[in-house]
Amino acid sequence: MRSAGLAWGKMAPTRLAKVTTSLNCSPPLTKPSPDSAPAVIFDMDGTLFDTEPLYCEAYRRALEEQGIQLDPEHYHRSLAGTTNHNLEQSFVEVYGCAFDLARYRSTWQGHFGEIVGDRGIHFMPGIALLLEALAERQVRLAVASSSDRREIEHFLSLTKIHHRFTAIAAGDEVRAGKPDPEIFLLAASRLGVDPSNCIAIEDSNHGVAAAHAAGMTVVMTPSPAGASIASKERAAIATDVCAVVLEKWEMLQSGGGRSAS
Repeated sequence: MRSAGLAWGKMAPTRLAKVTTSLNCSPPLTKPSPDSAPAVIFDMDGTLFDTEPLYCEAYRRALEEQGIQLDPEHYHRSLAGTTNHNLEQSFVEVYGCAFDLARYRSTWQGHFGEIVGDRGIHFMPGIALLLEALAERQVRLAVASSSDRREIEHFLSLTKIHHRFTAIAAGDEVRAGKPDPEIFLLAASRLGVDPSNCIAIEDSNHGVAAAHAAGMTVVMTPSPAGASIASKERAAIATDVCAVVLEKWEMLQSGGGRSAS
């Protein structure tokens, strides 16, 4: 999620999770030619970075200023992973006249900047190790996130991993957000890889639905809302994201096709 522009004010230096360079999640793989290698597409918030709680808190503060209470459980269950536009539309529909959209837009980003400055941006568990393992194998990577492109670029630069990604597909570049597959299809197109030869990593049920509809192999690291029954059927549920993604990558590389388990 989901900035309408980076108006966060001055932020303190970002504190990052330590990048582990010791690769022990799978044996080395033979490097394929770039034209045939499967690609990996990451969601950003809640998948690459532990930012969903930061967004939730920023939204909560902005709504509280209007006398509205945001339930974090409802946010993670129903709203996490959607675009900024869809989130705002949900607030308009749920809160009606009590919700001042213009005021909300002018305040939540300031709260977000303060929270980021205080808490920093951290990788989700296993992501630093996975990025190193994929780099060793020269795997092409993309981000497919409901966040706006400027925000994605900002976070990737802040965390010094922008150079690892060949392509970006952002929420403000598609007509329909997740669970529509458009954003994943755009990412695959920009990578120059058939969707069936891509692994998508997601934390939300909306995201899993989108990647599955795009025809990709899906790995899920569930958000606090957990994996729905449908997500459990569509994705491999990972407790060790590095091991599971590399296993799926090797399977696609060997011509095994996508699977959810």
